Amino acid sequence: MTREIKFRAFHKDPELKMKAVTDIFFNDLGNIDRKSQVKLRDYDWVYVKDIKLMQYTGLKSKSGVEIYEGDILKWHDSGDILEVRWINNAWEVHGSYNQFANHAWEDAEVIGNVWENPELLEENK
Repeated sequence: MTREIKFRAFHKDPELKMKAVTDIFFNDLGNIDRKSQVKLRDYDWVYVKDIKLMQYTGLKSKSGVEIYEGDILKWHDSGDILEVRWINNAWEVHGSYNQFANHAWEDAEVIGNVWENPELLEENK
């Protein structure tokens, strides 16, 4: 099974905030580095060093919201609030006290992300 590859970016400029990435300019080796650029939806090209780039996991929440790296998820059955991370070649969720691998992604609700809502993780400690 293949998944859709797409990204979004958080820009520190308050007028831009979170934007979909529509194009990526890779370096000469075909990689993304600090000098690479991305084109943001309804905006222009920006350097990767000026944004936080987040990849789509290919997963959706129980309400159909796409889940990206850096999203903060909540499971209503347990109350757990966890962050989505790419670790050891797999998407995992982590909290302030432990790693959880037993949660069903489709039971989660996206309640924010680590760049715009870091306080959500702090409240869960």
